[in-house]
Amino acid sequence: MSSDESAVFAGYRPLGYVSNHIPCITRYIQRRKEHLIVTVTGKSFHTYGSNKLGILSVSKQHPEDITALSADTNLVITSAANNIYLWKRGTELRGILKGHEHPVHLILPFAHKI
Repeated sequence: MSSDESAVFAGYRPLGYVSNHIPCITRYIQRRKEHLIVTVTGKSFHTYGSNKLGILSVSKQHPEDITALSADTNLVITSAANNIYLWKRGTELRGILKGHEHPVHLILPFAHKI
């Protein structure tokens, strides 16, 4: 890095290298007193801690590329093809919602409903 370049966001540069076109989401975890940043990287998603932008977890592989990403207070919600996946802590698969006729591209959680 040359002396005339800003180093303000230098620690956040790796996030831009691994994320794709799907917008990242943030979640605040009261117990950790930290925001978590969740971003999609093809067939999996990564969770970063915002304090030092350290990677906290990498999800298991989905059968196809992830097409949508969302979250509520307890779960990270992803979709791949016609299925919606519910994740706890970014690595524990809690459920799969099947039966959609078309690929899911938008997930809007509302309270405890999707």
